[in-house]
Parts: sequence; C-alpha cells; structure tokens
Amino acid sequence: MWERGLRTPELETFEAIADYFNVNMDYLKGKSETKVLDLGKDTDFSYYCDKAVDDYANRLFKNPDLRILLDATDKLDKEDIDLLVQFAKKMKGTKEE
Repeated sequence: MWERGLRTPELETFEAIADYFNVNMDYLKGKSETKVLDLGKDTDFSYYCDKAVDDYANRLFKNPDLRILLDATDKLDKEDIDLLVQFAKKMKGTKEE
C-alpha cells in the first residue's frame, strides 16, 4: 500500500526500515540524496539515547583498529573472549573480579 502512495507507515516502521537498510529516514522519504548520517562531522546529533553507547559507537566508527578487534570476537568462543578480557585487564592494570 505504501509503495502505491495509498498510505504511509508509522514512525516506528520508518525507523525499522531505515535501520535495516542503514539509511536515514529522510532518504527513505525522498527528501535527501544522502543515504547515511555522517557521524564523522561535528554534530549534536546522537543516534543513541544512551551517551555511553553513543561514545563507544563513535570510537568504533573513528578507529578502524577497534573495529578489527570487535569483529574478531565474532569468531571466538566464550573461553577465548574471557581470556582476552583478562589480558586486557592486566594490561590496563586492573584487578580480577
């Protein structure tokens, strides 16, 4: 129905479609030729409500080495990840829990 212009989706549906295709909602509506938001520019926009999550997402976006480390964890089992966490804590100088 939406494709034929007979109705428009709810806001939550627009958000879900935009998230799925990794585009912004204005692009879906035909109001922008820019598909994705440029998080590399200085902007007050925050995709995430939680500031800590937003900070981590921006660090991952800006640092390819962090993305490599995160991507590598997809292929590790829980024991290997636990071992890496212990190693990182020792490198940082924190005590084991």
